[in-house]
This record gives sequence, C-alpha cells and structure tokens, in this order.
Amino acid sequence: SLISQPQLAQGVGQAVGAVNWVGCPAWSCASAAEEESLSDALESIGCYALILTTQARAPHYRFCKRVLWPLFHNQSLHWGGRLAEPFEDEEWRSYCHVNKRMTDKVLEVAEPDSLIWVHDYHLLLLPSYLIRRLPVANVGLSLHTPFPSSDTFRALSVRDELLRAMLNADLVQFHLFEYARNFLACCKRMLGLEFEFKPGGFLGVECSGRHTMVSVSCAGINPPSLQPALERLRDGADTLERHWPEVAARLAELEAALPATTGGVGAGHGSARVALLVGIDEVDRLKGVPLKLHAYRQLLREHPELRGRVLLAQVGLLQHTSPVGGHSLSTQMALDVTMSGVGTEAVLGDGRW
Repeated sequence: SLISQPQLAQGVGQAVGAVNWVGCPAWSCASAAEEESLSDALESIGCYALILTTQARAPHYRFCKRVLWPLFHNQSLHWGGRLAEPFEDEEWRSYCHVNKRMTDKVLEVAEPDSLIWVHDYHLLLLPSYLIRRLPVANVGLSLHTPFPSSDTFRALSVRDELLRAMLNADLVQFHLFEYARNFLACCKRMLGLEFEFKPGGFLGVECSGRHTMVSVSCAGINPPSLQPALERLRDGADTLERHWPEVAARLAELEAALPATTGGVGAGHGSARVALLVGIDEVDRLKGVPLKLHAYRQLLREHPELRGRVLLAQVGLLQHTSPVGGHSLSTQMALDVTMSGVGTEAVLGDGRW
C-alpha cells in the first residue's frame, strides 16, 4: 500500500482516500480484454493489480506455502515424521521474479515521497528491489506470521538473502516481541549484526550503512471508526434486513431448520432451537482445525447435558487444484479421523451431539 507523507501526518485514519493498494489477484485472466477490464475496475477504487500467469504464480506459491509458511511457524524440515520436500531452483527463481514484477508495479504508482508498506512473507525481497530502483523510498515491512528461531531459520539455504532484503526496509514490524527477538537473533548469528536501542522505544539494526528499525505492533481494530455503526445498530437505525434482506432471509431459514431443544443452552432467548457454533477454516496442517474438533469432543465429555443442545458446523476450505494440495489432502485425512472419533463417541453416549 502507498500512503503519501502529508496525509500520513494527519493520521492514517484520515487518509483513506490517499491509500493505494497494489497486489496480485488469485486467478488468471482468460484474455487480454478480461485482464484490461479487471485492471480498470480495480483502479477505479484505488487498487492496482499485478496479474500473473499460472506458470509464474504456481512456483512462487509453492515456495511460499511449502517452504516459508511451515518454516516461519518453527516447523523444521522434518514434520510429522517425514522429510519435507526441498524447494526447486525454479521455485526460488519464481519467488525472485514475482518480487521484481511487484517492484515494477509499485513504482508505476509510487511517488518519491510515498510510504511503501509491504505486507507478509510473499514479498520479503521487495524492500531490496525497491531501494535499488528508488533509493529515497520510505519502506515499511509488516510480517503477519511468526518469525522462527535462529536454529530453525538457519536450515533455509537462502536465509542470508531474505535477511538482507528485509534489512533494506526502514521499519520491520512483528506482531509479538518473541518474533522480533528471533529476527534479531538471526541477524546476529547469521550476519554478525548487533542491535541497539533507539529513541522512541525502537530496536535498531545497522547493515551496510543503513539503519533499520524493528518494532512490535499487535494487530487490532480502530474502535472510533466502529462506534457510529454500533450506535446505529443499538438505536435500530440499521438492521440486517434493511441492508442485506437476502442474507437475513437465509439466516431465518437456517434457524428454522435447526432441531429443537428444551431448556439449557439455546433456551430463554426467544427460541427453542439448539445453539449453533460455526467455524470456517482453511484445511491446512497449521490451522489447528483437528485441535478445535478435539476441544469440542472434550466439551461434550465434560458437559454431557449439552448433547442435543449444541451443534458444531465446521466448514473446511480445501483447494484440490492448489499447488500445495497434497498437504491439504493429508490434513483432510487427519480431519476425517478426528471427525470419526467425535461422531463415534457421541453415538456411543446417547446418540445426541
């Protein structure tokens, strides 16, 4: 995202109109006309699309999901008793290529005084490419995943390239201090770089004459922006039926289809229906869906009075066409086993779960 400095000085909350987003759609266009139409539609709302072919997107995605994603979650090369697939040279080249293509797209939009805010592990090389092309660029990098310990990260053969690229940002931001500490430990153990405290509570690292600030900022919401909407809901000025009548009708239909219960959870609220818990998660080995199902089973064990009064609807988003679909399929089999255990225990109890 690009934020101009004058607007940034007034506060990001007041600079929504000055923010441009640059990103990659998760699909390919069938024709040049479709690509142009998509780009025009996105640009009308301040979004600029880098549209990649399947040949370019697939190996980049495989490197991100097969290598960086588990590694950044402190999963070593051995996971689940088997050796993880080493990445191919093509995947690393594609990762570099996509980052270079993104640099070209960003520089089409950016001004010399823009703040360029890079997000997540898919674009870790971007700060380095940006600084080469626009030395005066102000670059921030936010990582929305954990950062692994140095013992785990050092197993990656391209670790130095990634660390040095990240250090070309003016600010590197993590969600937790643990992740920032791991990053600083990697800089020290692999690059021989020491950190120091800077005014304002920042940690700083100097690499090749460039100073990089490291900060910790937890993700959250902006309550003042939500307060007016909450007040309208409280006063009855806004309702679901008013804005989305189709959604309201569908919810009423689903509620009517829920089985009835008597007393306990779900009663005393104008309805004698069971309480419905809904979860929507990607079928990924690190998403914790099997743990959620085990927790639900434990809930039924410890509180048998809830059987027949609480239902869990778990939606798993599985992409068989994903470049890393094999990992999703292995997770799906684990979910099937877990679901079988939950269902069997419920039936052996009293048939209600």
